[in-house]
Amino acid sequence: MSVKYGKFEMPEKIKLDETTRTSTFARFVIEPFERGFGHTVGSALRRIMLASLEAPAIVSVRIEGIPHEYMAVEGIIQDMTHIVLNLKGALIRRHVTEGDADPREFRMVTKVLDITDEMIEKGGGEYQVTVKDLIKDTEYEMVNPDHLIFTATKPMTRRVDLRIGSGRGYVPSERNVNFERQVDEIIMDSAFSPVRLVNYYVENTRVGQDTDFDRLIVEVTTDGRVTPVEALAFAAQIGILHFQ
Repeated sequence: MSVKYGKFEMPEKIKLDETTRTSTFARFVIEPFERGFGHTVGSALRRIMLASLEAPAIVSVRIEGIPHEYMAVEGIIQDMTHIVLNLKGALIRRHVTEGDADPREFRMVTKVLDITDEMIEKGGGEYQVTVKDLIKDTEYEMVNPDHLIFTATKPMTRRVDLRIGSGRGYVPSERNVNFERQVDEIIMDSAFSPVRLVNYYVENTRVGQDTDFDRLIVEVTTDGRVTPVEALAFAAQIGILHFQ
């Protein structure tokens, strides 16, 4: 059965406020909407962006010679609990190309850290291991490469295995079980959601002589794993998929 509807005023384009735009923040102005559709569309986009977008995150870590997270490590200032907390703050992107494997598949990134006396002397008695020391020259792009993981005070050579996967929302460690756990592998809580904050406002706008139409303003803040433009586009795609 088909139904004929009267004309709906529809937005013809989305205006991006370039004066406030950064790599992690953007303000979008979308108009005109029929009365009430500003809230309808704004609320739907906000909920999708906050809960349904995917991004990579570290789900587990294995450091050679460290069997569990409740221990101090000789030659490292931080204990394993703090190292795990620091790893949760590592932000990474993965560019998926056509024909690539499932982006949700868990992948292991392995790095052998070789910290020498010279490196420690150069740092004034310590060497700060950052994200770029662990995820360099891989298929992943580092958003915050200088984010501190731990500080070494003695020379050491240790193998570090990071398991990375993609998901939605916040997943506690007890639910990160979709892979075969290795010996001494420490499972972590994972914050997959790349969107930190979404605000939307609805104002009046004019169409011809009528002023009772809606102007939708959407402000999106991300953590850098997706851009605000990508977040809005992905949310619209997910919404359209559900309505289809």
